[in-house]
Amino acid sequence: MTKPRNMSLEESPVSVVDCLKMYVVFFSDESLGFQIVLAASSRIEGDHLVFLTEDGKLAALFLCEAVKRWSSIDLCKA
Repeated sequence: MTKPRNMSLEESPVSVVDCLKMYVVFFSDESLGFQIVLAASSRIEGDHLVFLTEDGKLAALFLCEAVKRWSSIDLCKA
C-alpha cells in the first residue's frame, strides 16, 4: 500500500492563480493521528476518499472505513 502524498506549504507548487485546499484527514484509529493533504478537490469514489490536484492527478487516496472525518481550509490567494 502506498502512503498518501503530502507536502508542506513551502514545498508546494502554489502560485497566485492556483487555488488549493489543505485537507486534514482524521483516522478512525486515533493512534494514527491525522494526515495533511494539499489538493484542489475531494470526492468519494466507491469505498475510497479521493483527493485530486487541479489537473486531475491523484494527490491522496484513503479507504473510507479508515477515515473518521476530514475538513478543509481554502488556500486561495485573493
